[in-house]
Amino acid sequence: VKKIRNFVDELFTIFPFEIPFYKKHGIDVNYVGNPLMDSIHEFKKNAKPKAEFLKEHGLDERPVLALLAGSRKQEINYILPVMKQAVAGRDDYQAVLAGVNAVDKKLYTDILQNSNIKVIYNATYDLLNNAHTALVASGTAVLETALFNVPQIAMYKVEGGIVIHYLKDIGLKIKWVTLPNIILGKEAVKELIQNDMKVKKVNAELNNLLNGIACRRNMLKDYEHLESLLGEPGCSKRAAERMVELLKSDQ
Repeated sequence: VKKIRNFVDELFTIFPFEIPFYKKHGIDVNYVGNPLMDSIHEFKKNAKPKAEFLKEHGLDERPVLALLAGSRKQEINYILPVMKQAVAGRDDYQAVLAGVNAVDKKLYTDILQNSNIKVIYNATYDLLNNAHTALVASGTAVLETALFNVPQIAMYKVEGGIVIHYLKDIGLKIKWVTLPNIILGKEAVKELIQNDMKVKKVNAELNNLLNGIACRRNMLKDYEHLESLLGEPGCSKRAAERMVELLKSDQ
């Protein structure tokens, strides 16, 4: 933050929680909203109808449980097996994994053997647009899932879990690690991170989301507030206009 103060003339931010942080350090910021609002808004303009999405990917009419297990081999190795166990036996739903092309397909095949989980590629937004509930690896995908109004559980685990869990408890200066919770200042999305990412806990939270009307309603209400904090679509245009305005005022 000291380097930013010394070398940056104008700062543009995409998260509302950044504003008080930078101002506290004597840096004025231009908050322009979040580019995810733009990309999701544009996607929804031409989104496939649900019937077309289901037919294209060989899915039936049961509610869809979306699985977003991350994009790196290590995190998939830790997270996807737990997701697989959590959705097993839920025959009233169909579990669908958002596959990543950069990942060797054999990794998915090996982990998902003896399961009914379907893998689809290059269709993450389509999947979220038609999902009933989601299990999501912590990252930008949690915010994207929230902006699609899909009730979810955020999960994450990497090697050295017990050590990282301990360090997180004593060293992390924020209470939460997922963007929706940081932005809202509350645990709107349940976080099961490191040692908390156990099948039993995931199962219990998933049962709450699938069967608890109040639980789903409260999360969707939090999503509405989240969207209002991020601002309207048009982030890139607002940033460009403000940049032009600032440049002209310096001439």
